[in-house]
Amino acid sequence: MADRIGLGMLTRLVHRDLVDEVLVDTGKTERRRRLLPARVVVYFVMAMNLFFDDAYEEVMRKLVAGLRFLRSWDQDRQVPSGAALCQARARLGAAPLAELYARVARPLAGAGTPGAWLRDLRVMDIDGVQLDVPDTAENEDEFGRGGEPGPRYPYPKVKVLGLGQCGPTP
Repeated sequence: MADRIGLGMLTRLVHRDLVDEVLVDTGKTERRRRLLPARVVVYFVMAMNLFFDDAYEEVMRKLVAGLRFLRSWDQDRQVPSGAALCQARARLGAAPLAELYARVARPLAGAGTPGAWLRDLRVMDIDGVQLDVPDTAENEDEFGRGGEPGPRYPYPKVKVLGLGQCGPTP
């Protein structure tokens, strides 16, 4: 049930018409009917953020369960394999998700939201994490291995920095 709630919120916040509009604007609509239409792949990538500890197939199973619940996935269709999901993500690329983010991401707290403001300043939080990426020459050149001046890490590291709004949401 929690999975359906998470996916329900996702589809409520990012309506399918907006996803379709972004796919048209970025030139990522399908030329033929596929098991994994671009719209489903967009929701799959967003669902990967909700269920970040799960494997591709498990995230897709949760997405398919939510789509079946909404009657947007045929009962007889199978859950795609991890390889099919990787290929679908590669076909989609980053442009539709970047455009979707640009259209949707907005601060949630309004001017009168308690806890979200200190006088006239929005209260924000910043945090960071380092993630291992595949050990390739390109990744090492781009991201480095870190660990200086001591021993170097065995894999290149991506440093991710996030900025988030604090306080309750309206």
